[in-house]
Amino acid sequence: MKHRTQEDIDIYRFESGEEGPHLTISGAVHGNEKSGPRALHKLLEHLESGAITLARGTLTLIPVANPKAYAANTRFVNYNLNRSMYPRDVIEHYEDRLRNVLCPYLAETDYLLDLHSCTAKSDAFVMAGGDLSNPDALAFMRGLGVPRIVSGWSDIVGENKDIPDPRHAFGMTEYAREYGAHAITIECGNHDHSRGPDMAYQAACNAIQTLGLAVIDPAYQINDVFQEEQITIILKAAQFKTQEGEFSDTWHNMQAVDKGTKIGKFADGTILTMPEDGYLVMPNKNAVLGAEWFYWGVRGDI
Repeated sequence: MKHRTQEDIDIYRFESGEEGPHLTISGAVHGNEKSGPRALHKLLEHLESGAITLARGTLTLIPVANPKAYAANTRFVNYNLNRSMYPRDVIEHYEDRLRNVLCPYLAETDYLLDLHSCTAKSDAFVMAGGDLSNPDALAFMRGLGVPRIVSGWSDIVGENKDIPDPRHAFGMTEYAREYGAHAITIECGNHDHSRGPDMAYQAACNAIQTLGLAVIDPAYQINDVFQEEQITIILKAAQFKTQEGEFSDTWHNMQAVDKGTKIGKFADGTILTMPEDGYLVMPNKNAVLGAEWFYWGVRGDI
């Protein structure tokens, strides 16, 4: 194992000595999302003890990508680390320094699994992207075992013209894909989900096994977290919170909603309704002005 600390980011690398893919798994890109770090520290214990041993390839773990935000239990310090992800020549924010540490690791990996959690009440779901017609990318995504797959996030967020940076929709996965990686984000339920760390841990185990890096003994797996059939939701649009407003109900993530159902209302009286039969995705009642308030999508196929 090689351990390197840069800008207080601990980065752990395990090399099997045998040819194979390079998988990177990251957590706490947003500091208030604790499931990823808890899962990756558990995985680290098993790797360091020899309970899990790589048979081929390379595994890089970044349990806490945003240390100051993690310590403060806040989403970020100055600027969302999962937006505008690319190296900086001019450092304006704390997160800019972190980007300059993280980007080289993202550029060198073959596969990236980025562990998150969300505000809305939810079980785990995948945020898919990239060229999913590629059989390796599709096998990686399917092999994670997560029942809900959401596609189209970066395209939808990139449509927001109110943000001057044309690459604001570039997060960890989008940057890694620029360099040829197959990259997936998993939202491991809501922030305080009792099984969030279990879902994050098992997704990491499934990623390792899907790529053939190791065969993990069932005693070191959590096999009861992903049991439903996989379905795909194609995002159609994001509703940004352009002014103050409130939801019309206590919505939960992936809730099926009929066309015409009232979703919420802006302060000026504008009523927001569901454009067609589909699903409400990541509704955030605490969204700040200018942020994504909710998404909506329809069932589809990948």
